[in-house]
Amino acid sequence: TVTKQITINVDVLDTSAVSVSDEDADQSYIPGGNAQSMRFEVTNDGNQADRFSMTMDIPDGMNANFEQLVEGDLTPVLEPGASYNVTVRFTFDEGTNGQLILKVIATSVNDPSVTSDGKCTYRVGSQNWLRIISTESTIIDEAGEYEVVVRVKNQYTEGQSVTMDLDQQGTNRWYSASVQSSDRDFWLELEGEREVTIVFEVQSSSLENLDSDFIETSVTVWATSNSVEDAASLELPVTLKRTTSISESASSDGDSIDWVGLGIWVVGGALIVALLLVLLAVLNQEEEEEQNWAEDGYEDNISATYGSVASAPNVGSMEKSVPNISPPASPEPVVIESSGPPLPAAGLPEGWTMEQWNHYGQQWLDNNN
Repeated sequence: TVTKQITINVDVLDTSAVSVSDEDADQSYIPGGNAQSMRFEVTNDGNQADRFSMTMDIPDGMNANFEQLVEGDLTPVLEPGASYNVTVRFTFDEGTNGQLILKVIATSVNDPSVTSDGKCTYRVGSQNWLRIISTESTIIDEAGEYEVVVRVKNQYTEGQSVTMDLDQQGTNRWYSASVQSSDRDFWLELEGEREVTIVFEVQSSSLENLDSDFIETSVTVWATSNSVEDAASLELPVTLKRTTSISESASSDGDSIDWVGLGIWVVGGALIVALLLVLLAVLNQEEEEEQNWAEDGYEDNISATYGSVASAPNVGSMEKSVPNISPPASPEPVVIESSGPPLPAAGLPEGWTMEQWNHYGQQWLDNNN
């Protein structure tokens, strides 16, 4: 038997290779919603230990970043055949709709010419399989609870499970808004519709402290399908009207009647002063009449009746008014006719007139007898 041995020398070169998994998003995403995450598997397909630099090709309307990488953007050292799950955290800008493709790229540190990428398609916003309809315009002008009803319609080819959610977009500084608990999850039959109630609750202090008389706000209502990759949205406008607090209203009312009240006080005060002056004048007049009566002693019913006749002068007795001397010879006195009492022998008292004697003579006689 003849044998021959041949030796073949094989040079095994260091080889770098990498692969990144493609992923499938099994849901529809709400633009402006909370951040979510997804894992991409990176595998070292080379024949030597290697590390890989990770980058992304991010579509417009999407925000994404890596988590749990080493030294910024590197994977840990991977032995040949080993894998590492790279976590991507992402969000979508408000107003973004459609299908967005994210590309995750891994590049070998040992050989930068070796690269691979994995993809994922994200369905963002409405795919028109659900529709939210509302015709109501909401105006909040007093504190309390308000209910607004919207309709959700199934436009898919089959029935679907729907979850309702709401984004206040910063309006929680004025009011709270939520989907009524009984309307948060439900089933829609083919071409089915359902009414969903949105509940708003606002405090009086929020309306009293508004920066302007009217403020336009809005909330976004979301209907997310749990059966297909779709999420429909509707922007619901809400108008806030500023109100006045009870204390401010009372203060305002008080300010508005200040001038009226002042006028009333002025007129009332003037009337009171005028009445006091009239009363004082009447009292003074009565006091003067009483004083005249005390001094003269002649005021009686007769003098009150003939108040226009001058008062008789205050004279003493006849003895004092007639001197104790013999009167000079004189012609025979003239008899003066009068309607009053007879004149005394000495004639009219000094300072008297006949008119006074006719009215007050009898009193003089009574006082001097």
